[in-house]
Amino acid sequence: MSEELDAAREELRQLRGELKAALPRLSRLEADLVKAREELQRTREELDDSRDQLRALRRSASFRLSSSIRLLGVRR
Repeated sequence: MSEELDAAREELRQLRGELKAALPRLSRLEADLVKAREELQRTREELDDSRDQLRALRRSASFRLSSSIRLLGVRR
């Protein structure tokens, strides 16, 4: 039984060491995830702004009036 207890203690010691080594990496990964989520949110907001600008452009009189000219350019 003493051998089993020693083996369990050794395994526990190794696991604690692995956990201690993994914690800094986990912290870095969590920070990277926060940054990625923030960047994703900014990108989504920029996309929404771009879509709004496109809608406004398409509703503008100058865009509608120049549609035939743009079609001529496409037919070349």
